[in-house]
Amino acid sequence: MDEISDDQWRRWVPTAQEKALNALREVAENKWRPFYCPRPKCNGLPHDRWGFPHARYDQHPPKGSWLVWLIRGGRGSGKTRSGAEWSRRRTQVSPRIALVAPTGPAARDILVEGESGILACSPPDDRPQWEPSK
Repeated sequence: MDEISDDQWRRWVPTAQEKALNALREVAENKWRPFYCPRPKCNGLPHDRWGFPHARYDQHPPKGSWLVWLIRGGRGSGKTRSGAEWSRRRTQVSPRIALVAPTGPAARDILVEGESGILACSPPDDRPQWEPSK
């Protein structure tokens, strides 16, 4: 078996910074769309000026003063997107939040850089400064 040089390995395995830059490029190329529709009991399907899929009423954060919000659903039910949207809005009030995931890479890859992560759901003029680290 041939050995792979460090330079060859670096070309095949992107660094965390390269992954983050690629994720930011993808987000910048995609057109940002708002998530929370003002229509009560909305089913998330396109309507009126909302000609694209958006939040269902069960993806909105609960009203009132609360300490814990449990989002329980199966794969594809919108848990990550709901959490990312809420977290992004929450940082406008308090700049510190905690993201909880099974591993650090999972938090970075899914909750921050993922297709429903914080970077993807941030409007272009209000994107958080993201400095990935290991």
